[in-house]
Amino acid sequence: MTRLPNRSAQTLRLLAELLGSPRGWRHGYELSKATGLKSGTLYPIRLAYARDQAEGEPATLGARMSKANS
Repeated sequence: MTRLPNRSAQTLRLLAELLGSPRGWRHGYELSKATGLKSGTLYPIRLAYARDQAEGEPATLGARMSKANS
């Protein structure tokens, strides 16, 4: 059974920001400033979605929306 992604207010804020420019890469510092989320909140959310990406793709600190995490 597939686990449902976190739907917290912080997660939704981050996803809304990423959907604003779905094809562009956004770095953590930029996302932190845009969303008001601190790194202790932002990076765990980002890493949770990175784990859902296809295996073999490199993990990065940048973020963008993809079919795997949309």
